[in-house]
Amino acid sequence: MNREWETVCVGISRCLFRRELPLPEGIDWQEVFSESKKQCIGAIVFYGLASCVPEEVKRQWALYNTTNLAHGVCLLHETQTLTDLFRENGIPFTVLKGSAAAVYYPEPLYRTMGDIDLFVLPEDFDRARDCMLARDYAPDKREEDNPRHMIFFRNGIRFELHHYFGGPGSEMDRYIVRAFPRVESASVGGKEFRMLPTLENGLVILDHIRQELQTGLGIRQILDWAMYVNAALDDDFWDRAFRAAAAELGLEKLARTMTLMAQRHLGLNPGLRWCADADSAVADRLMDNLIVSGNFGQNNGSGAAIERTAAAFRRVGFFRHLQHAGEYNWRAYREHRWLKPFAWLYQIGRYIIQGLRTRRSGSQIREDAARGADRHRLLKDLGL
Repeated sequence: MNREWETVCVGISRCLFRRELPLPEGIDWQEVFSESKKQCIGAIVFYGLASCVPEEVKRQWALYNTTNLAHGVCLLHETQTLTDLFRENGIPFTVLKGSAAAVYYPEPLYRTMGDIDLFVLPEDFDRARDCMLARDYAPDKREEDNPRHMIFFRNGIRFELHHYFGGPGSEMDRYIVRAFPRVESASVGGKEFRMLPTLENGLVILDHIRQELQTGLGIRQILDWAMYVNAALDDDFWDRAFRAAAAELGLEKLARTMTLMAQRHLGLNPGLRWCADADSAVADRLMDNLIVSGNFGQNNGSGAAIERTAAAFRRVGFFRHLQHAGEYNWRAYREHRWLKPFAWLYQIGRYIIQGLRTRRSGSQIREDAARGADRHRLLKDLGL
């Protein structure tokens, strides 16, 4: 961890957990600003460090934060509009992540908002889709075959309407569906939405991190978890309800390790007993992975895809990954199922074309593959 990343962590700890950790010397403030933007935590780091930021960087940073704040306000307004639409039509739904994670922050609008993820019961999906289409929500034709969700755009905001979160038949989806009778009303910035009860909401935040670890995690997702832990997951709640649910989903080790990582590096309350026996070396490796990869793998640029593929080969096997990826990516297969035996060949061709486009040298490809191997080992050590 270099001094700029140390500074990012100090900003997080001061803003979110009110812990006054010392700053390193010789800080490149422009680099701190740049890394905070990459990780989508600009406002959090800024408001933790505002009194220390040089004036020329402060002006750029404040403008960036204002733009993000405006986007967040628009997103909350659109969330309220959709809440009203689904209520008028008697469609039960819940927000996943986003506003449902921001509620745990001391200032919810400091959390950079991306899009709006909604979950409806599978039997209500067609009705919810038709309601949105009737109100001028524009569907994204490029994603119309996605098996988990349908994407819409309205007033510059992206909406993901899910009928699956973990995937067909997943244990996570069963938890979400069983919680629907207990969905709660919440608000951020005076705008109302619906969210899952505390247990299931935390499980969604945790499972989202599991999903993103396969491809490229960002520190914002870790902060969502840390703020949930800080607000809701004390030793009693862990022993009484959360541990058993996390274990059933195969996420107990991930929960313990991430929490220890947040204690060691981000300022989270060090007094929690339930994560004390997590492996500190694995927690530090997880932090290193976040620093190296950046938000969703951005720091690795075009090499991120090679890293993800190398990790997937090790995780599920060479041929099996090619087959599964080919079935997912090949539009012709979805229309003509008799093409299934050739899906792996399609995927090889797809990778060749992608490789040519990236223009990576042989040494760069080997480095990307080595990072993929490291990621595979990390996932294994996290019980994933």
